[in-house]
Amino acid sequence: MGMFDDIQHTMPCPLCGSKLTGFQSKDGYCSLQRLTPLELAAQADPGLHYGVEFYTSCGNCRTWVEVKFHHDSGRAIADQLLAAADKEQGNE
Repeated sequence: MGMFDDIQHTMPCPLCGSKLTGFQSKDGYCSLQRLTPLELAAQADPGLHYGVEFYTSCGNCRTWVEVKFHHDSGRAIADQLLAAADKEQGNE
């Protein structure tokens, strides 16, 4: 198991609307810290011109959600949704 940081962020699941929590990222120092998206962005490699990414899965519908946080604008954008393997195979 690799190291990561926990990201303090909540948002509704883009698929079912359930509250998402439990976000993690490997874009910071990866020392098991609890960070806000802004704190994560401050730790990130300056070469991450696209911002930082953090991710979680929905406990209700099992959708995988990745969020890109663009630190120049301070906005979080859920830009990728990938259904978990069980959901894709129809095993709900």
